[in-house]
Amino acid sequence: TKIFFENSPTTHIIGVTGTKGKGTTATLIYHALKNAGRDVYLGGNIGTSPLDFLDQLTPDSWVVLELSSFQLFDLAQSPHIAVVLMVTSEHMDWHTSVDEYVTAKSQIVRNQTPSDVHVVNIEYENSPRIAQGAASKRIEISVKNEVKDGCYVKDGCVVWSQNGSTHTVAETSQIKLPGRHNWENVCAATAAAIAA
Repeated sequence: TKIFFENSPTTHIIGVTGTKGKGTTATLIYHALKNAGRDVYLGGNIGTSPLDFLDQLTPDSWVVLELSSFQLFDLAQSPHIAVVLMVTSEHMDWHTSVDEYVTAKSQIVRNQTPSDVHVVNIEYENSPRIAQGAASKRIEISVKNEVKDGCYVKDGCVVWSQNGSTHTVAETSQIKLPGRHNWENVCAATAAAIAA
């Protein structure tokens, strides 16, 4: 991952991290951008090394990476769009504490600039901790509460909100991925795709 960031000809990189939902959300973002006609690639923890498609990238390409704590802990660069999903505790057999796990995940936003974006699920205590202090623009997601700038679920609809106006993206009954947790993934993917 570190080698990829150092050598990528494109800065249009979307990184997705979280305890659960990374693969689903990364795949949803990939398909949204693909359907929008973008030259887009999917890799990372999902199984395809981004080094496998490095030579195919141009400055206009988009890359969606599923990033685990192991891939983030020593990262010296951050993606243009960072997506922070539900973060609880995981890999405690490797990380010495939940705080170390959160610190490793925090690398996803640590080197972002004001021209970058981070999407954060505000429903979980550790997720906003990861994005705390980020220099990038914040987009929030929630399936329980309305958010001012971001994506949320209300009255059976996925809603995009920005600058005081709202737009219904889809009805939750249209989401073919089962479970309320997938509403979170859809909100995160929607926010990232709109930011892209």
